[in-house]
Formats: sequence, C-alpha cells, structure tokens
Amino acid sequence: MVSSLGAPAEIAIVDPLDTVPFVAAPRLPEPFENRHPAPAVAENLRHHLFDVDLDVFASVRHAAESILSRARRRPAGTAVFTCNVDHLMLMKKDARFAAAYSRAEVRTIDGAPLALLSRITGTRSARRVTGVDLTSDLIDLAAEQGLRVALVGGADGRVEEAARRLAVSHPRLGRVFTASPAMGFSIGDDDDRQLVSDLAEFRPDIVIVCLGAPRQEMWIDEHKHRFPGCVLVGAGGTIDFLSGAAARAPKICQRSGTEALWRLSTEFPRLWRRYLVRDIGFLAQFPVVVGGYAAARVGVAPSVRAHPSGSAGGRSEGATRRCGVCVVPSDDRAC
Repeated sequence: MVSSLGAPAEIAIVDPLDTVPFVAAPRLPEPFENRHPAPAVAENLRHHLFDVDLDVFASVRHAAESILSRARRRPAGTAVFTCNVDHLMLMKKDARFAAAYSRAEVRTIDGAPLALLSRITGTRSARRVTGVDLTSDLIDLAAEQGLRVALVGGADGRVEEAARRLAVSHPRLGRVFTASPAMGFSIGDDDDRQLVSDLAEFRPDIVIVCLGAPRQEMWIDEHKHRFPGCVLVGAGGTIDFLSGAAARAPKICQRSGTEALWRLSTEFPRLWRRYLVRDIGFLAQFPVVVGGYAAARVGVAPSVRAHPSGSAGGRSEGATRRCGVCVVPSDDRAC
C-alpha cells in the first residue's frame, strides 16, 4: 500500500507526456441556459434561499474566471460548494455540514429547482453552475494559464483514468495529481493526513474533490487552510464523468432542468432514497418561498431584520437579494 516515495499507493502523478492509449474525453456539455447571453450580473451578487447565500454568475465561464481571480488574493484556500436540493435538506439535519457551508467562500447554484426558485424570487440573472461544468471550465483555464490540477476521490482506477483522459484532451495541462481515499476513511486519520501532506507538497492551484456530500464539503472545510491561493471544489460524481465510467444526461434533459429525473430513472436503486425520501420536503417549501416573496412584494408581510445585513424579505439589499423564507408574518425571527 506504499509507493516508492513513501506515499499511499492510491496516490499518483500522471504526466501528459507519457504515451497514453486512451481516447480523449469529449468536453463536458454546457447547459443550454449558460450558452446564451445572460443579463448583466453585478460582481459578488448573491441570492438568499433557505438561510444560504448563493453566488450568482452570468455563466459557468464567468464563475470559473471569477473564482480563480478571488482565490489568488486569499491567504487560504477558497472553498467552492455547488448547492443543490439535497444539500439544503442535509443542512437541516446535519449541523456540522451546515457550519461548513456557512464558512465556504463560494456557493454556486447547482440544482435546476434552486435556479428556478432564485429567478422567481427576484434574481432573474441566476444561472446553474454545476460541479461538472465548473470543473470543465476550470480545467480549460488551467491548461491556458499553466495551473496545477489535483483530482481527489472516485472509485479505484477511475481517478487515474480521468487524469489520463485529461492529459490527452488537454496536452498543455501539465501534471495532474490523483488520490483515491479508501472507502470509509475518516477526516484527520493517518491516511488522510498523508494525503493532505502529499497534496500540499504538490502545491495545486485547483483541487477537484469528489467524495460525495457531506464528506467532500467537510473535507474541504477542514483542510483548505493548507492550500493558500488554491480553489477547492466539491464536485460530487465529476470524476466518474471525466473517466467515462458514467454518462451525463442527454442534452435535452440538461436544457430543460430535468437531469435529476433522468438520473433517478437510470440509477433508481442508488438514488431513490435521496430523491424520493430525503429531498421530498423541498416540494412543500417551494410554494412557501414563492408565497412569502409575493407577500413581501405587495406589502402584506413585514420584513425580517435579523440577518447580518438587516434583510428586507423579498427585496434587494445591496448585492444580496432575499427570498420569501426570510419573511415571517407572525413575528420578527429570521428564516
């Protein structure tokens, strides 16, 4: 289990100059809504949903460029979480996960329902920035700018395959660090400390972390201070897509925002509990948010002033726009 350098055997550096008998992975398709001109978006615009401030970007490319620019100015790593419905539901049950989310520097809108709800409740420029698409654009920028990329996670063999495919499709990318932690590893255990030490020695500019929620977000939150100026993205199953082990939904599903339904139909045994049990509560919350926003717009409900910036429910506040959940008709408590 130990390489000649003393690191765990799962860790490897892939050199793009090596002869690689693999077919280059096609560039991951960008959702339809991000391939069309979007309304101008103010820098650092955020939309508030369910007590989470979500960063709004005009496109995936805008997000990638903005995140890299912010990260270079920071003395610690920049945590990027891609928020979806499942994350919101998990945060209600897991205080540690919610705390890690609150400390993230960037929280993009990943899920189509969240993008739709953000547009309905006042931020018409809200666009999806998924972990898969953000990774694709970050890797493009890394190849253009000579940045160092690391991939962490994925099943045995998949992360190495993903790196090999990237080496072929992006010959200017440079070396790619890969690591596949053992199933069930604990954050902070001996293997994890060795992984972080090896990764810090590599000095990455971009780390794509695919350990699944909530572990990947908590891993990033725990270790980001070790990587100054670095972008660390919680990207779910992205390594599976990069390696060719899994295929994304058809373009029509990505364009229509029904990618989750396609995944449920093709991976029902693995995903039914997540979508049909854990996340079903979101359906009840959707009309509550929309109704609260509408009530604040017509002046029926009072504003809530308990948020840090002194929120006005359903109305714009500087660079943050508040959702209907921030409006509590019966009293003055925050959402």
